[in-house]
Amino acid sequence: MTDNTRTELATPDAETGRPHPGRAVSRVVEGWVAAFRRKLSAGELGWLPVVLVLAAVWIIFQSLNERYPHRVRAMTLDSNMDHSLGTWAYQKTETIAMEESYGQFADWCARTPSCVLHDRDARALFDSLYQRADAGELVLPGDPPYTVTTQDLQSIAFGYMYDPASWFQFAEDLAFLDAADPAAARSLKRRGEPTEFAYLPVMCQDYDFDVPSYATLARYERELARLAPVTRLSSLAWTDLTGCQNWPTKVTNPPHRLRVDGTPPILVTNSRYDVATPYSWGSNAARQIGREAAFLTYDGVGHGDYWLSPCARDAIDTYLLTLKTPRKGAHCPAVWPTGPSAQRQSPTGLVNPLPELLGTGTHR
Repeated sequence: MTDNTRTELATPDAETGRPHPGRAVSRVVEGWVAAFRRKLSAGELGWLPVVLVLAAVWIIFQSLNERYPHRVRAMTLDSNMDHSLGTWAYQKTETIAMEESYGQFADWCARTPSCVLHDRDARALFDSLYQRADAGELVLPGDPPYTVTTQDLQSIAFGYMYDPASWFQFAEDLAFLDAADPAAARSLKRRGEPTEFAYLPVMCQDYDFDVPSYATLARYERELARLAPVTRLSSLAWTDLTGCQNWPTKVTNPPHRLRVDGTPPILVTNSRYDVATPYSWGSNAARQIGREAAFLTYDGVGHGDYWLSPCARDAIDTYLLTLKTPRKGAHCPAVWPTGPSAQRQSPTGLVNPLPELLGTGTHR
């Protein structure tokens, strides 16, 4: 980080005395990356990184590709943001991805005898739990008792969609919740003391989520529930929307279609069922990049293809080392869990770090 950018981010806001949220944006970080790349080219650093980009930081590297196309050797964009979306399209695509991903879980459980919900309809169970929570009737015994909210249910389900390796535990947690078993408390996020967290300051500078009224929010909620009759909405996308209302600074990196020209081939990957960055985002981003993009589809569920699919990992490694991209229209087969895992280790053998980064449900 240069002295100028350090000063820019650290300069306090005149009213709050805290660093100004308008400065914590993707374009600032993109400038740091470009400076780092210049030092590499000048021989001031002694090693060359291979770039595998995941999720929200994708916007940073999107900007890098747009502004510095000739400084890119190789780049994989794994699990992609779509920075061209408006407010409703963002909510709609995230919500559909959540509904479809939960549907994949329900179908997997129905065909997997060792899933504890194998003989039950997992869609109907979630709907029942939601209605009980909405009525204030889903209460876990304890001292004091805990009343599970609809937001709790949606956040639990969302988190378990990051990696199917956790689905045996997810099925158990739903069964515990249905029986009002105290063991269900393990799936509820423990909230500690508030801490400074840069997620919303970044998102609220990269997207214009402001809506004119509460009536608009209520209409969105009703329409999303019609699109997703089981899960109702995406807890992550809804946090993005509500968290950015009346944001104190203007959107400094507003949504727009990508304008990438002159880069080497860029490998873009996305899983078919990704609750954090939906498949439509990845395919749309690849179309916007155009002839520079090679798009690889992982046909399974989850976020972060590199950890989820040996096939995708091999394609990514091959490309980063040799610049050879997969054939046009390439797909990698889905990987499904076959037994409970003692650790958060995916069926591919790698420990997937992403589920542990979920925190309160506002990470990508």
